[in-house]
Amino acid sequence: MGPADVSPHSSWFLAGLGFFGGLVDATGGGGWGPVTTSTMLVLGKQNPRRIVGTVNTAEFVVTVAASLGFVIGMWDEIVAHLALIAALLIGGVLAAPIAAWLISRFNPTVLGILVGTLLVALNAPRIFGATVLWQAQLPIIALGIALALRARLIRRAAHASGQPVARAQKPVTVTSEEPASAPAAGGHVPASEGATVAVG
Repeated sequence: MGPADVSPHSSWFLAGLGFFGGLVDATGGGGWGPVTTSTMLVLGKQNPRRIVGTVNTAEFVVTVAASLGFVIGMWDEIVAHLALIAALLIGGVLAAPIAAWLISRFNPTVLGILVGTLLVALNAPRIFGATVLWQAQLPIIALGIALALRARLIRRAAHASGQPVARAQKPVTVTSEEPASAPAAGGHVPASEGATVAVG
């Protein structure tokens, strides 16, 4: 296992975060992403692209477990709303591969800002109430877009100023040994550090 494969978070921390995220997701009808993704993004110890991919991969197992619980306990309600469930499944299956492809093309800094903005905007109604939905979401979205554009401009300026990118030169090893000079008069060859080599 290489250094890139070692998680900067402890197993206890990830297990606790997953437990809390799964509990919120199953009891509130959602919350796995806002809890786990936002927490790991705030800590800033990993690439946002890797965080999103990891959370989404783990969410599959969490969703299966939650769905089994709902199937066992709420089978009649599921059958009554089967058309709604099918429509949600179709939309999610079509959108998920596109979203995964887009994430792989985004700059990590811009991606982190956009994901954070989306999480805050979507959860704004729970904080401010549904009566001020758009009044709370619009400033958040505008601020997020402005920060993402600023991060992109800073990156482009840094990239442009580094053209052409200077390649680091390999360090040159300099030894303290000096080549022996030609034999001097008297039959001796002066060597480095005051040593004398006799010539017969």
